[in-house]
Amino acid sequence: MKKQGLKGAAIGGMVAGVEFSDPKFHPVWAKAEELGVPLFIHPQGVGELSKRLSGNGWLGNTIGNPLETTIALSHLIFEGTLDRFPGLKVIAAHGGGFLPSYADRSDHACMVGPAGCNADIKLKKKPSEYLKQLYFDSLIFSPEAIRHLAAQVGSTTRRSRCWAARQRSCSILRRNSPLLPSVFAGQTPSTPGSHYDAGKMGRVTAPFHRRCPVIRGGGVMSHKKQRGHDS
Repeated sequence: MKKQGLKGAAIGGMVAGVEFSDPKFHPVWAKAEELGVPLFIHPQGVGELSKRLSGNGWLGNTIGNPLETTIALSHLIFEGTLDRFPGLKVIAAHGGGFLPSYADRSDHACMVGPAGCNADIKLKKKPSEYLKQLYFDSLIFSPEAIRHLAAQVGSTTRRSRCWAARQRSCSILRRNSPLLPSVFAGQTPSTPGSHYDAGKMGRVTAPFHRRCPVIRGGGVMSHKKQRGHDS
C-alpha cells in the first residue's frame, strides 16, 4: 500500500464464503490498524438468498446489499474483532446496512438467547456501542435517514479528530449521494458555483478528495486535507 501510494482499500462483505471475523484475517486487520488506513466495506449481495430475492424490485440490491453489510459488521462486533483491533478504520457502505436502525436488538440477543452466543467471547461493551467505533457513508436517500443515522451512531464534532479516527464515529457524505443538494445549505444543482451538475441528478462533480463533507450535528463541514476517493 505504501509503495503504490494508496490511502485505503475497498473490500466486499466476506471472502470466498469466509467471514472477516475469521482468525485467518487477523493479520490483515492488524496491518490495516498499523498503517492507519481506512477499509471501505461495499457489499456484493447475499448469494445464498438469490432465489428468494429474485423477481421484481431488484431485491438483490435493495435488500441483499445492505443485508450483507449488516452481517459483516455484526460478525466483526460479536466475534470480538473490533475489540482485538480497536484502531481499525472501517467504513460501512449504505449507512451500515440495516444495523444502525436495529442496533438495540443486538444488545438484547444474548440476554434472552444465551444458547446462541459464545460464552467464551467477552465483549468489552454493548454491541450497539461498537457503532461509534465505525464510519458510515450517507447513501441512504433521505434527510430523515441521515438524521436517524447520526442519532444512532453519533456524529463528528471536530473534523481533525474525525479523520484521525480518534473521534470514534463519523458519517461521510458519498460523492454520488442524492442527499447532497438537501444538506448543503442553500445549494442545489442549479446554484451558480455549486458542486452539482443539474444534468447528473445532483451528483457531485468536484473530486471527493477536494471536498469531503462530514455530518456534524445536522450540519455539514468539509475536510479539505482528505486525500482519498469514494468508490
